[in-house]
Amino acid sequence: MPELPPLDRLLIVAPHPDDEAIPTGGLIQRAIEAGGRVRVVYLTDGERNVWPQRALFRHWRISAEDLREWVAIRRRETLASLRILGLPEPSATFLGFSDAMLAILARAGDPRPVAELTKIVKAERPTLILSPSSFDLHGDHRAGAYFTHRAALETPILTYMVHGNGPPERLAAILALTEDQQRKKREAVLCHASQLRLSRRRFLSHVRVGEAFYTAEHDVVRIDGPLHGAIATIRHALGAIVRR
Repeated sequence: MPELPPLDRLLIVAPHPDDEAIPTGGLIQRAIEAGGRVRVVYLTDGERNVWPQRALFRHWRISAEDLREWVAIRRRETLASLRILGLPEPSATFLGFSDAMLAILARAGDPRPVAELTKIVKAERPTLILSPSSFDLHGDHRAGAYFTHRAALETPILTYMVHGNGPPERLAAILALTEDQQRKKREAVLCHASQLRLSRRRFLSHVRVGEAFYTAEHDVVRIDGPLHGAIATIRHALGAIVRR
């Protein structure tokens, strides 16, 4: 299995809070241990995941005030997760695009996500970008791959999977985690308590002995049509119900 590219300056693009710890919690630790610098960019605040909100607020209708509180909760959880992994608060950048709307922005040709990411790439000059995968079943992740690959310039990219399995033929590296790295990753995942109310088993299933990363997807990254995206979202939701 090929070695990972240099981790001197690592840029991770996460569609939602928790997409830093689940697929790359071990890699973040490895980069820091090697003296590298890590920046995590969150495209959305994950504010449209209504079922955990209903469980937390104990009412059906989610108000604008509830949403503001939810965003604050998720950002606090994210910063706590990053601290466990060894990152200070300034390592996180929240772009605040609308959750569950990234694919719509991509199909509409909205230039803002690529422009914001390009600005960060130019400022950070990363040696490696970790991108969500266009093979992921979640529409925000596929759109995140679309934006990230267009903003990467000449920077090497590896992709990660959160929902579904990556194509074996595109597997680039598996990062083996020590017991201590697995323990810290688990603690970081558990920081996202708002999500664990309904998805604890699924989240913790990503705490494994290794993290898989896949080759860049310039050749395949795409925004699927609305029907395909809807089918993928339904498949993901049904899969989550079955896993729970």
